[in-house]
Amino acid sequence: MNKLIIPILLTANVMCFSMAAMAGVASITNAPIHLVEAEVVSVEQADTTVSTIDDIPLAKRIYFFQHKILPQWLFESNEQFFADLRLGENEQFFETAAKVVNAAFADNINITPLNDRSAFLITFPAPTASPNCYFVLIKKQGGQFRYYTFEKRFELADGDFFAIVGGWDNKGAHANYGPRRYQTEQAFVADVLAKE
Repeated sequence: MNKLIIPILLTANVMCFSMAAMAGVASITNAPIHLVEAEVVSVEQADTTVSTIDDIPLAKRIYFFQHKILPQWLFESNEQFFADLRLGENEQFFETAAKVVNAAFADNINITPLNDRSAFLITFPAPTASPNCYFVLIKKQGGQFRYYTFEKRFELADGDFFAIVGGWDNKGAHANYGPRRYQTEQAFVADVLAKE
């Protein structure tokens, strides 16, 4: 196996990849989205190098997929990502999830169309680390895209559940819509769809 040196910057439990390095690792290539040609984040060279993508902690790879790759596809693909979801052309989505995270993660993701395909619920395997997502809801309304997340926070000592509804906008800013105590995808969908 060829050794790869991946420039990464680890701050506040957030992982950022240089897309040029990511191209060699995850082969996120060819059309229709051309992710490799787009800049995900500005990254400075860090002294941290890894031999393979498997050397990067699983929770950080999941974060990168859910909080960086998917929002970028939604906001920077000239609507192609959303069009692919509407057409059920999800091969690149699942291939990328398998390459960036792993095959078991990708195999346990479900994409459910909502509201005549004007929104999509993406259900992920239950996260083990914060702020990874249980669910993401992507919707198009009035020519605008919205990207909502249901992020793991922690379970309280009395066993009560605690999560955050968040999201990303087209400028790369993260929103926090506050804590929630529900646990179901139905409650998340009702909550988020009621926002507009």
